[in-house]
Amino acid sequence: MAAEIHSEYIALPFRLRYQSYADELIENTAGQMLHMPAGTAMLLSSLAQFQDRRITLDRLRKQGLEPGLDVFEQCAAAGLIASAREILEECKIQAGAVKSGNLVSLCWLACNRPDSLAASIRSALNDGPTKVRELQFHVFDDSVADREGIARAITAIEKEYSCTIALHDDAAKRQYLKRLNLSSEASKLAHFALFPNAQPSTGGNRNAVLLMTAGQKILCLDDDIRLTCYRPHLEPPRFSSAYLTGDWYMFPSIIEITDFLDSNCKPAHAEFVDFHSEALQNTPAEIALGENSWRSLTPELANKLLTHSLQIRVTSSGSYGDSGLASPAHALFLDGEMRQHLLRDADTYRRSIASRQLLRMNKGLTIKRSTQLMGMSLGLDNSALLPPFFPAFRNSDGLFASCLVLCFPEACLADLPIMPGHIPPGFRQHDHKDLFEIPWRVPEILHSLIHACPEPLASSGIENMRELARFIQYNTVNEEVFQSCIIEQRRKALLQQLQQLDGLLEKFYAEPNFWAEDVEKRCDRIFDLLKKESWPINAGDGSEVVPYVTARELLRKYAMLLEIWPEIYARATELNSN
Repeated sequence: MAAEIHSEYIALPFRLRYQSYADELIENTAGQMLHMPAGTAMLLSSLAQFQDRRITLDRLRKQGLEPGLDVFEQCAAAGLIASAREILEECKIQAGAVKSGNLVSLCWLACNRPDSLAASIRSALNDGPTKVRELQFHVFDDSVADREGIARAITAIEKEYSCTIALHDDAAKRQYLKRLNLSSEASKLAHFALFPNAQPSTGGNRNAVLLMTAGQKILCLDDDIRLTCYRPHLEPPRFSSAYLTGDWYMFPSIIEITDFLDSNCKPAHAEFVDFHSEALQNTPAEIALGENSWRSLTPELANKLLTHSLQIRVTSSGSYGDSGLASPAHALFLDGEMRQHLLRDADTYRRSIASRQLLRMNKGLTIKRSTQLMGMSLGLDNSALLPPFFPAFRNSDGLFASCLVLCFPEACLADLPIMPGHIPPGFRQHDHKDLFEIPWRVPEILHSLIHACPEPLASSGIENMRELARFIQYNTVNEEVFQSCIIEQRRKALLQQLQQLDGLLEKFYAEPNFWAEDVEKRCDRIFDLLKKESWPINAGDGSEVVPYVTARELLRKYAMLLEIWPEIYARATELNSN
């Protein structure tokens, strides 16, 4: 039964239309109370006009109201509260006008792989008709080895398809910085944002996309993405507070993934741009209103929906093909159907671990405030300020999501039910020992600092970014404070992972053996790390060791960038509009 009866009462705030009727209902506050689904209760409690009343189950039953999923509608029918539709209509009005502008900028991040980039662009140009009226094409190139090859590939495609593709290479970015005409300090930090001199990283290129692209809606693609897309049989939109959303299926080979997709999904080659564009155009209130998705609202999202007029600022699709992950360790944490799929036998498990082949699939549009984000194919609402990407090393996408959720109370992310391919050149493979490597990387240090920051209270994203900057600066003020802070956060993260793995061993009775042995090996590795007083800091790829002082200076510089980014972004917006 979805709604449970408790002996303890809970406070259910209602907007009461008839005060005398309300007084009769709340006459007796003793006895059992109706426990509504958490999202519904929070939805009710969030409206500022609600009055605090404790309503007993007996009193509700006297009015013919019974516990169950439809209690919300029953209360509305009795005149006690506004209906879900009325509440969401009010949210829609609060959210203001739908974001205008038909221009969508399709941007590729290129780095030394002209053939892969050309295949990706062709997959978009062969994609078929789109509802978008204006579609621009951009390439942001931070190649070191083959800049001429990138330029030749773009020229050939322009001739073949009679289209225009804007190329933004290092020289174009430097010229753009001069045109921004920033102060000396802001100019240095803008240069750091675009040219961090730390590889591998897509963060600098993504910052260039935010500053140099005129379109209010941006689709940002890795050069290995192929818009040969699939989508599942669609389910209604949903709201989620889970960190990891969607289904993650590991496969031994790309052939087995495509066989699965052909059997269980539909081709969606001409829908990729539209999925992103439409999600960025709508508000969460409109989506919930249209599909009755308010039922899946979590308490956090329900509260934010009504108090902050939520907007979808970032969209992300699923993917199939190469996972893009540095480690296959997530395989040890899978649950449910995904776990059963992976662990059906030892051979499938080991081959899947090695292959890097992954299917990330969302069965319906999922709106969330989670900080989990994989940036192979991102949609960005660039009509207003977004935080800068961390311009050094890997995981700039996950760090961006952490900053966005912390600093912008109205910002939501949306996972889309469409899956392009991620097909890098060559053959990439994991080693089984990668399951037990737990490197401590610069992006993870920043990630832990962001999560340790108290949630800002300001309604302004600009002020919240400054608060986060001050928090990072405080914890990097000197070497001793920095080491103490990050080592404490490292120990907490290791202990949390150890508890999670122990819980999984207990839940599944340490079965199957081949999985349990790997989990225990990782637990042993964590125990060994916890015995140490400190650990070396790795670069983003987990190999090169980074001195503490270098990591500290990188984080301090990023904190300075957070403070001054609104000024840089405002100047770029002004320049782009002229």
